[in-house]
Amino acid sequence: QNKDELPLAETYLNLANACAFLNEHEKAIKYAEQATVQATQHCARLEHSMQNPQLSQHEAELLNEQFYSQINLKITALHTSGTNFEKMS
Repeated sequence: QNKDELPLAETYLNLANACAFLNEHEKAIKYAEQATVQATQHCARLEHSMQNPQLSQHEAELLNEQFYSQINLKITALHTSGTNFEKMS
């Protein structure tokens, strides 16, 4: 797991929000979509890691917490994308 990849979804979501604030809704949508992709990929990696039967309870709980954090980020990114799409219409 590449630790440099962890904040990418959050970074893209922050960029989306900054663009939305500047009324650059097309850019905001693109960044929100990137956040969604990154969060989805991270969820898949976490889900795979959670299948390891040798995980301690603590490790499993940490992975589970990270997984649901990424799910929430993905939901927020999808909402951000939809909100900006509405503002373009």
